[in-house]
Amino acid sequence: MTDEPIAMAVLRGLRASPKTLPAALLYDALGSALFEAITELPEYGLTRADLRMIERHAGDVVRALDGPLDVVELGPGGGRKAALFLRAVTARQPRTVFTAVDVSASALHECQRALEQLDGVEVRRVEATYLDGLRRAARVPGARRLVLFLGSNLSNFDRRDALGFLRDVRATLSPGDALLLATDLEKPAERLLPAYDDALGVTAAFNRNLLVRINRECGADFALADFAHEARWNARDRRIEMHLVARRACEVHLRGETIRFAEGESIWTESSHRFRTDELRAWGDESGFTCAGQWTDAGWPFGHDLPPLAAGPTERPHRQSRLTPPARHPGPARGPGGGAGGGRGRGGGVSMVLRSAPWQASQTGYERSSRSGAGASESSGGARASPRRRSSTACCATWSATRGRSSERRSSASPGAPRCPSAGCCWAKGRPATRTPRGARRRGRAPART
Repeated sequence: MTDEPIAMAVLRGLRASPKTLPAALLYDALGSALFEAITELPEYGLTRADLRMIERHAGDVVRALDGPLDVVELGPGGGRKAALFLRAVTARQPRTVFTAVDVSASALHECQRALEQLDGVEVRRVEATYLDGLRRAARVPGARRLVLFLGSNLSNFDRRDALGFLRDVRATLSPGDALLLATDLEKPAERLLPAYDDALGVTAAFNRNLLVRINRECGADFALADFAHEARWNARDRRIEMHLVARRACEVHLRGETIRFAEGESIWTESSHRFRTDELRAWGDESGFTCAGQWTDAGWPFGHDLPPLAAGPTERPHRQSRLTPPARHPGPARGPGGGAGGGRGRGGGVSMVLRSAPWQASQTGYERSSRSGAGASESSGGARASPRRRSSTACCATWSATRGRSSERRSSASPGAPRCPSAGCCWAKGRPATRTPRGARRRGRAPART
């Protein structure tokens, strides 16, 4: 039986040039299990960096937020990180509601099974893309909402869409809410590529399983032997790309259409961008947050950010389907993963706690912010394969909402924790952020998970 929405999304991607597939499709039951195996590989340092930072700083994050917390994680995977973080939360409050948002039903089941053993934790599951799930997650009366976006899931967004995604998250939050953001930092390509092309071939199986799923659910006839896994470093856009490359000229049939591949032609299945600490802080500022804290991991360049948020307007409808490929601009600079659901970010990164400042509805201001946020990021990384050498450590920060007043909190990083090279920027004053009231701009990405 053909799954019509998936089949149509697949056909749209295969008709495009270059050919793409929605990264959300990587995460069926087998794909989710393979990804969990990837996180255990010696080449893949991001998950271990993320876990180290949570162990060191979860208490700092919780202490930085007053009152009871309502915790939502976007793309929780098997729940290992959430379990560590929730122990710090339950040490302060007797009962905690944790909501897991993911496009993978099997991942949600594993997450619930891992967390329901914790005393005082009520686990809720929302099978949806990130923004849809965040909107659907019921709030706990009287509690601040803390959104966890870990594992460098932001790296699966194109840079332009990443800024828009942060704005959309910001719009769903209320005064006093916060976002803990963990992202991968720049590092040499020779260190990144093995994380996407491991010696055991687990990542290759993860990527090629996408074709198995399309054959099973859409009635296609991909021959797996005709396609090889390939990981590429795009220095201009500072990202890793995963491709399935045709080993010979071949044809694939789907819903009465014939898709032809030349030898060496590829299907672009996933992207994972790398960031600098300064551009992440700038994005937080552009999207209406102020950075309340930032930490890095010395073993694998990775970071966490936590921002408090102020009240914003009702979020405009997110029109991206979980299977719809992201909007594209001319040329191959954009990948297939820029959406709203769950994908994965590989490599070490930066972590920040962000606080949100109040919104101001200003179409011209929003457009100006979009250009400075996306354009500056693209141009700064365009010609340089390895811009700043801050990749020796990972960074963690807190963003939060301040109702327009300057933050008076001191950094929540522990005294002995590694500090961001420009840590003073992590405690920016809360100031108005601009946002367009229009709902015409479409952004989203295929799912990313930790």
